[in-house]
Amino acid sequence: MTHDGSSAGNWAKTRLVVFSQDDSFRFLARTTFRQLAIGTLLSTSVAADANPLLAMKPDLVMIDFEVDVEEAFAFLNRVRSSDSSPCPDVPVAMVANDRALAHLERACVLGIEGVIRKPVSVQEMTQRVAAIIRHPMRMPSMAKQAPAAPERKAAAPTASVRGTPFRPVARPAPNTAGGISFAGSGGGSGGGGTTVASRPSGSGGIETAPVRPSGGGFGADEVAPLALAKPGARLGDDDLLAPAKAPARLDDDDLAPAAAPKKSAPIEVKSAAKAANKTSTAEWEKELAEAGHAGRTGADVPAEDATAIIVAEHGKWLQTNGAGGSRANFDGKDLAGADLAGTVLAGAGFRRADLSDAALAEARLDGADLRFASLSAADCRGAAMGVAQMRHADLRLANLEGANLRGADLSGAKLRGARLTGADFNGATLVETDLRETDLSGVENLKQAQVDKALADDTTRLPVGLWVRRAE
Repeated sequence: MTHDGSSAGNWAKTRLVVFSQDDSFRFLARTTFRQLAIGTLLSTSVAADANPLLAMKPDLVMIDFEVDVEEAFAFLNRVRSSDSSPCPDVPVAMVANDRALAHLERACVLGIEGVIRKPVSVQEMTQRVAAIIRHPMRMPSMAKQAPAAPERKAAAPTASVRGTPFRPVARPAPNTAGGISFAGSGGGSGGGGTTVASRPSGSGGIETAPVRPSGGGFGADEVAPLALAKPGARLGDDDLLAPAKAPARLDDDDLAPAAAPKKSAPIEVKSAAKAANKTSTAEWEKELAEAGHAGRTGADVPAEDATAIIVAEHGKWLQTNGAGGSRANFDGKDLAGADLAGTVLAGAGFRRADLSDAALAEARLDGADLRFASLSAADCRGAAMGVAQMRHADLRLANLEGANLRGADLSGAKLRGARLTGADFNGATLVETDLRETDLSGVENLKQAQVDKALADDTTRLPVGLWVRRAE
């Protein structure tokens, strides 16, 4: 079984974490790997989210350095922390444009297994991710040592990466997965997750120990060859960064015996999560039945192919910042019962739309216009609704468990009877939001100041430490 992007391998066993402050890239990654039926993909734009996401023991972490380099390094530091990280040896792919690549040396010091250059196509990204996961090989830092050792071999011819000299490197056997090459015409990546890096520009301010792959030193104008450390090697103070521990191969149908103990915990957790999700769904459906709710299908629910076209065009619109494709506009439409689960519709228009009973689980609705929209009894579990405009939206009986509502404007919205366990209310506006007969005891990042501006009473259940203030 191959795993090269053109023929999807066992993606169902793959767990991927994506950090990026570029919304378009996160959307691209999520939609790309969801189409490959990836086992688990979690994404964030906040460095502090690293440890919770790493708890699932991902097979690869993609860190985008384009927007905020320091925040990206903060995330990488959390990944590599031997004290607090659940998996400090997980393979990491650095995602970077030309400007961010100036920080490559600093990233190599902390530990990365490859580079994915932006802009990137869907095929290139899947090929590169597959190659790094199958053969994770730690990239060494490029260090300089003043005096050369007598036994050092004669200098080999140099090539260049955009005008920067580098030395040819020893590489493993070529991988059929291929991937993106960081090197220019003088030398490329042979796959397998190993990428040639240019010399550091010096702007990073990071000093590194000299690399001594064969006991010799390197001159002031030379770059160290790429030394391939043995899998499982430990990192010493003066040693080359060791490769991450290789996870089970993606083209294996079953877990490798040696990897079974490490893999068993995530599998049990995943099974438990599925069981909990099934129980939650049954409870929610029971609540809907007790409330006398009857689902329906709206008059404007598009056919499956039409939905795919609209979503695809909206994706192009997002990726090109409006230069291509077209923004999805469902203003005033009757979309009751529509299946939009997992779709990327950030910034789409749903003003006064009827989305009652709609399937919106894991949908990307960041910044979407949902003002006066009806989402009653809609399945919004795990949906991303950060900074969405949701003024006067009807969310009664909706399932918002695990939804991201950071910065969303919920002023005047109705949340009576909504399921909200795990929903993130960080920075959400709740002016005159109806929270009566609502259980918020399991929500995250809800503040007293938000509760004070909402409509709450004795029927409102709040997290420990929060309360409903009485008017004097």
